[in-house]
Amino acid sequence: MALAARSFRDRGIALPKPDQSSQLLNVEDGIGTVAIEGPILRKPSLFARVLMDASGSGEIGDAIREAGERDDIKAVFLDIDSPGGTVAGTPELAAAVASLNERKPVYAFSSGLMCSAAYWIASQARAIYATPSAQVGSIGVVQAVIDDSAALASEGIKVEVFSVGNGAQGRPAGAQAIHGTAPARHGILA
Repeated sequence: MALAARSFRDRGIALPKPDQSSQLLNVEDGIGTVAIEGPILRKPSLFARVLMDASGSGEIGDAIREAGERDDIKAVFLDIDSPGGTVAGTPELAAAVASLNERKPVYAFSSGLMCSAAYWIASQARAIYATPSAQVGSIGVVQAVIDDSAALASEGIKVEVFSVGNGAQGRPAGAQAIHGTAPARHGILA
């Protein structure tokens, strides 16, 4: 293989450059573009990838790190169209963007969605740009909770929640008593 490559080089035939390792990174004229599309999940399933166009935070991080290591990339452009994603992996991606931005300029752009986790990641870039119709921001948390307290009560089951820390405010007297003693005696953290 090496002999064949040397033969091509000796004849002045340019060899194709090896493909970059990340499918999310595209390089053109010294600018590395990292595509961040769909929900950002730590480990997206095949279902999430196909039906929701989800991206893996690990893959995005790999593309960001590769952009930082490559000498042919002078600046990085985050092309974002994402409603956000899970907290797991997001702080690490934001830190990776911040670290890269210290060595090479990083710019974030969206013509669609740059919300929640995607906006958190983009916030570490040097600048954020968006088209007038783009939706940018909306950092928050959504959690669906099923309230089955009525069903439990109808079965004669009473649920009391005991919490240690500031969350114990307004709890039953038993919780207040535990709040005052649990951390010191049991090392429990809320």
